[in-house]
Amino acid sequence: MNGNDGRLGLRRRRLLRLGTVAAPALLASCATLPRPGPPPRVFRLTPKTTFPEGLAAVEWSLAVSEPLAERALDTDRIAFVRDGTEIAYFADAVWSDRVPGLIQILLVQSFLASGAIAAVGTDRDPLRPDYLLRSVLTAFQVRETAARQRMATVSLTATLLRMPRRRVVAVERFAAEYAIAARRMEAVVEAFDEALGKVLKRVVLWTLHVGEADHLRASG
Repeated sequence: MNGNDGRLGLRRRRLLRLGTVAAPALLASCATLPRPGPPPRVFRLTPKTTFPEGLAAVEWSLAVSEPLAERALDTDRIAFVRDGTEIAYFADAVWSDRVPGLIQILLVQSFLASGAIAAVGTDRDPLRPDYLLRSVLTAFQVRETAARQRMATVSLTATLLRMPRRRVVAVERFAAEYAIAARRMEAVVEAFDEALGKVLKRVVLWTLHVGEADHLRASG
């Protein structure tokens, strides 16, 4: 091998080594490129603010945990279940937060709006609660009926625990559906707001009722 061949071989080996480094870097840079088109629209939901007048105020405090949810619902995407099993998502819209985190905040705001309990917050707040409200979110999606009517569906199973020993006071499932009036994203969000509002109201009233009954038994 002459001197020119040796130099060419060395140059080829250097280029090959550079290529093995440069290729993953190029793939990584391509993976971080933004998707084309406008960003998704962001929608929020509202707490329940209408409750029966004259709700008796309670003296105990409450912490609200973030609902547990399967991975398909633990997202900020708006779910649509086809044929009862296949989960898809609306392409151009998202919620303002992950669904479990959004529901946790809306529950706290709904309890405060009831006017019956002042000492309420999330389980991350600096609060030493008398009771803890835990829940499991089993449905938060659009479904289509046999008649092709689309429904916003919400289902939540709530458990009230007496602190500090976490003794189970009561367990109850709450569910609601609301028909989506039109094939527009605003109509989908409105239907979710209505269905969730029904669930929030029932959870608040149930918690106040069973919590107060348990508190009176413990105090007596």
